[in-house]
Parts: sequence; C-alpha cells; structure tokens
Amino acid sequence: GAGVVALPARYPNAVAVSATNNLDLRAAFSNFGNEIELAAPGETIRSTRVQYVCENGSNNGSVCLTNVNCTGGGTCTGRVSTYAWDSGTSFASPCVAGLAALVKSFVPALTGAEIRTVLTSSADDLGAAGRDTSFGFGRVNAYRALLKVFILSSDPKDGSLDARQPSEPRNT
Repeated sequence: GAGVVALPARYPNAVAVSATNNLDLRAAFSNFGNEIELAAPGETIRSTRVQYVCENGSNNGSVCLTNVNCTGGGTCTGRVSTYAWDSGTSFASPCVAGLAALVKSFVPALTGAEIRTVLTSSADDLGAAGRDTSFGFGRVNAYRALLKVFILSSDPKDGSLDARQPSEPRNT
C-alpha cells in the first residue's frame, strides 16, 4: 500500500478504512495515512465470485481473470458462480459500513457523527497507542460497538451519546 489515502476515502464525510490480516497487522496492500479512521479484516476473505471459463481455445476449461479473452486464444464466455478467497480494502470497507448500519438499526435517531463516534470509540486499538496512520482508531469491534449502543438506547433520557465504556455502571 501507499502512504496516500485516495478519494473518495479522503472526503471529510467518508470514513477511510485500512485492511488487516489474520494477525491483526495492516495488510501489505492496504493504504495508510492520516485520514485512516478505522481498520477491518480485508485479507483472505471468503466471498462470492463470478468467474469466466475459457471456451474454444488452447486453455479450454481454464478460468479467465476477466470476461474478455483467454490466454492462448478462445473466448471467456462460460460463467460460473463460485466462492473464492480474495483480499482488498474492498472487503474491509463493507465490514465498517455494515457495522454502521447495524448500529443505526439499534438507535435510528443517531446521526452520522454519532455513529462515527460509536465505531471509533469501540474499536480495538492496534499499532501505536491511540489513533495512528495504519489503523486509525483501531479495528472495528462489533461486540463493543453494540454494547455502547445498548447503553445509549437504554440511557440517557435526553438521547445524547453516552461516553461511558460498556463495563462502567450507569448512574441511576
């Protein structure tokens, strides 16, 4: 990855996401920089994939990378739906978006800024202490985010974002 976060992740209202591997390290391909806010798994992710199969060429039956032409002639016309392992921030970013949607579903009145606060304050800090250029505030933690939202949905009465940690007792 490069030390430059590209658009659209660099826009102020976007959440820039880096990808982690199975060791909770920044994936080698992942971008990094001051704009990174959160990290999420993005390496060796099992996902659906449509693959194209070579027909009428020397590589007949082999899998094509695109739906254009096969190496050695032939055309990639046969479509096969399958599962495959893949990597990229394109897999990490939907983890963050999905968690944001789950948080919003718990407390629909939350603003985008409040959802951002829930996600960043509940992330598992990785790398240098605090926010850093590789992981931002850390790797998203759905369990901790939902605990925060549970506290928020239960208390306080004015609907403001509750900054307490999930393990801290509520004032009654």
